[in-house]
Amino acid sequence: MSGAGYRFKVITADTDETVSGLSPEDTVMTLSRRKALAVRPLCSPKDVIIAADTLVFFGDRVLGKPRDRRDAYRMLKELSGSSHRVLTGITVVRGNKEITECDETRVIFNELSDGEIQRYIEECNPLDKAGAYGIQETGDSFVRRIDGDYNNVVGLPLYRLEKILKEF
Repeated sequence: MSGAGYRFKVITADTDETVSGLSPEDTVMTLSRRKALAVRPLCSPKDVIIAADTLVFFGDRVLGKPRDRRDAYRMLKELSGSSHRVLTGITVVRGNKEITECDETRVIFNELSDGEIQRYIEECNPLDKAGAYGIQETGDSFVRRIDGDYNNVVGLPLYRLEKILKEF
């Protein structure tokens, strides 16, 4: 956001992230909306609230944050040589106006060796990342191709955000 010229303040929201029975797209949009509405009482009606939630989907199964290093290894091994979807729900609220949308990027991984996976786990912290990886940390060895917005995989689809903000 800073790189795009925005001034902002981060307010964290302790929200329930339990969702069931929804499509992947509706899941991330529901979670981003919950976050935005949770901080609304802490802001003035003139403030623009931006909330996002990013999840990695392998098929229709969510790959959230790994529980431990072993779980991180399992996730990265599963993603090796295959494609997955990164979905981000983004909600923008100002006063009574609210817009929630979803952005999708398909990520295709190279075949990863056990050594590459272990090295990544040792050098980076996969435990705080959906799908056990941060694309900005993987270098060219992990990702063969992405179809969609790179920034979405990092966690905030800037192109879609700009489009939404024009409506405010």
